[in-house]
Amino acid sequence: MRLIQRLAIVLVGTLCAVAGLAIWFLVTGHFSATGVRVLGSTLVVSLCTVAGLVGATVLDRPGARCWLGAVTLILAAAEAGLALGAIWSVLSTTALWLRGLGAIGALGIGCAHACVMLGRLRRSDGGIVRRLSQASVAFAMLGALLVAGGFVFAARTVGGDFWRLLGVLAVLSTLATLLAPIVRRLGHRLPPMHCA
Repeated sequence: MRLIQRLAIVLVGTLCAVAGLAIWFLVTGHFSATGVRVLGSTLVVSLCTVAGLVGATVLDRPGARCWLGAVTLILAAAEAGLALGAIWSVLSTTALWLRGLGAIGALGIGCAHACVMLGRLRRSDGGIVRRLSQASVAFAMLGALLVAGGFVFAARTVGGDFWRLLGVLAVLSTLATLLAPIVRRLGHRLPPMHCA
């Protein structure tokens, strides 16, 4: 069984466990501290498994995409470990751990987005689709680095310029992410142009 299939099975199991626990807590009204920790743990494991699964989808691709998948898996595992340690109070919930949790989470989201965008590239994709995908990854990674830097280096609060820049990067990444498949579809439907 391939790694992706195993991760998919783990994902299905953890999502079912989260749903079952959530329903049990809602129906019984039992929200003890341990119950909330169990629910939080299963949610963290589910989200990190999704990120790891996204990283695993590009592990068999050549070049940098393979390394990107491995980094995404490592970040997802580190995020799960830190989050579970914080939830169960194994790790101190000091600002240092929470900053690390936020920084690793931001970088993990950026890497997972890059895996999705670069993993979807096809040999038949034209230059515009490739540049849009690369732009989407670049803007998302810049946003992830900005957020990670904010978690690591910000003393207390970040100013309005931080949020404006993050907003611009998010809009540009979203635009490029949405345009890439649209341009791909349009490219397949348009007849070839011939110069007379």
